[in-house]
Amino acid sequence: MALKRQYRAVGIDVEPNTSLPKGTLDLIASTAERLALASLETSWPTVAWDRLLFSAKEAMFKAWFPLTGQWLDYQERVLSIDPVTGTFTGCLPLDSEARSRFRISSIDGRWGISEDRVLTAVALEQQVSQ
Repeated sequence: MALKRQYRAVGIDVEPNTSLPKGTLDLIASTAERLALASLETSWPTVAWDRLLFSAKEAMFKAWFPLTGQWLDYQERVLSIDPVTGTFTGCLPLDSEARSRFRISSIDGRWGISEDRVLTAVALEQQVSQ
């Protein structure tokens, strides 16, 4: 359990390691994300990369919304996934009031595969007072 003093928000998501239903990826991913996923699928075919992208965006939202109270659409966050380190980074919209107020321009997370599940998690550390 994360200490409240250490983290201001945590987001966790677990999904089946299976492809998303047909048409879903077009709703949640940018063109750049879809191209990156196609490359990942070729090199690492045992991972449902589209589902991992969805799960990572869900984990981001689960940390973001309770903290900011602001909706964050799937298309508003652009993710890059590192298949070697098991990490991902999601960039947030530049014009977001919450981004400025909470000083969050991106959210880093970790991912993994356990049996037949995709696991993603993010933790936003407390801001250091200046």
